[in-house]
Amino acid sequence: MATTRSTRAPQPVEPQQRCAQCGARAVDTVEQRQTFRYGTGESAADLTVDLPVRRCATCGFEFLDGESERIKLEAICEHLGVLSPAGIRRIRERYGMTQAEFAQVTGLGTASLVRWENGSMNHTRAYDRYIRLLESPDVMRRLRRLAEPAVRRGPLPIAAGGRWRAREDNDALRRQQSSFALRPAA
Repeated sequence: MATTRSTRAPQPVEPQQRCAQCGARAVDTVEQRQTFRYGTGESAADLTVDLPVRRCATCGFEFLDGESERIKLEAICEHLGVLSPAGIRRIRERYGMTQAEFAQVTGLGTASLVRWENGSMNHTRAYDRYIRLLESPDVMRRLRRLAEPAVRRGPLPIAAGGRWRAREDNDALRRQQSSFALRPAA
């Protein structure tokens, strides 16, 4: 059983945040170290994180919010050695692309990318390696070149029976085939 500790600093609480218990606008933040178990069996790990605990100065009610969940998720990603949602988003934003544009160029599914970036689903180690390759501008340039013809032609239509078919016209296909044909010597 492994133990991992995250030291990510909590974000300040918004001053207008209300207490869920009494409705007062007197919520402050106290950092608290917490340990939680990730995984099962022999591969289980105790992960220790510093979480922002929100506390109402009026009624004393304490709660965790989305920031705490993000910190826990980042600790899990760090433990697994994969990019966090913020890391994936940072790579996409480096190229100034929307999620749809990034998915089109990389071949990733837009829905999967959205889930990975918002932390509702973890990606696999294989996808993690692929996304890390995208940090290289040379790799992204090559992918953009590969995606250009597909972007100009649009998505491939589905033929009868659910099979994909190319959208190239017959003349272009014939020209391509004839360029490979053997010609008699002159």
